[in-house]
Amino acid sequence: MLQYRTADSDWELLSQTLKQTQVKKKNLKCEEEYFFRVAAVFDDGPGTWMTHEEGFFPLTYEEEDYAMDPPLVRKVENECLSITWDPVEDAYAYELQMRENTGGAEWFTVADEIERTAVKKRHLKSKHGYMFRVRPLNGEFDEAFSSPSDVMVAVPESSKRTSVGKMNTAPNYQAPEDFCMAAPWVKNAGHQALLVRWVKYDGATGYELQMKESLSRAQWIVIAAKVSGTEVKKNNLASKSGYQFRVRPLGVDETRYSAPSYGAIASQAPHRRGRR
Repeated sequence: MLQYRTADSDWELLSQTLKQTQVKKKNLKCEEEYFFRVAAVFDDGPGTWMTHEEGFFPLTYEEEDYAMDPPLVRKVENECLSITWDPVEDAYAYELQMRENTGGAEWFTVADEIERTAVKKRHLKSKHGYMFRVRPLNGEFDEAFSSPSDVMVAVPESSKRTSVGKMNTAPNYQAPEDFCMAAPWVKNAGHQALLVRWVKYDGATGYELQMKESLSRAQWIVIAAKVSGTEVKKNNLASKSGYQFRVRPLGVDETRYSAPSYGAIASQAPHRRGRR
């Protein structure tokens, strides 16, 4: 049984038949402070109520707009996940938190002041998986955390490795639920150029390719509305922050995109044909 109240109101019933151990409450007022309490329900009635001392304020629209995008989480080896996020212009460091994907698990800090935008977290044994969130530190005020990442389980590494050069899928690979394909593979292809490749999607008649600069709040843009193959070279990429890419199969009953690629920075050094 779950109830909630504001600082000035009585307890109201939110759910009497809740069978899960986590829930999302919408349509809350940003200026109000909220409290929640929960009790297990037995045959003879509810048990002891559990609550918290400090209230919670929902994010304002401005805080939500300026919050970072969720981190990108990937399996890299047995019991190990890679967590990456887009850089924020004014941040001198970042705070990274994680929680196990089980009801009632609390967020705890993995790193309270990390200066890079990628970390590896090892010894992750839970079969339920983990979520991560991040916020920038700018020395002036506390920014809101990003939304949580997708849940990822650090399963044992397959003994059969994927050939990156041939772009084969790993045995029994399944894209995360929010994505229809594995992330594209990106590599440098000369001065201010990147080569983007992806795995063929069965039944697709083509692909839509999108790109975004690797900055928080950067928007995805379509750079090719229909590509017949599975490889594109993109030129004139001058950003020092790098770029990410994603694709969507066309001609099939699928509206989701692939997972986004890692951020890649195109070489800024002009190609030299020989010694001078």
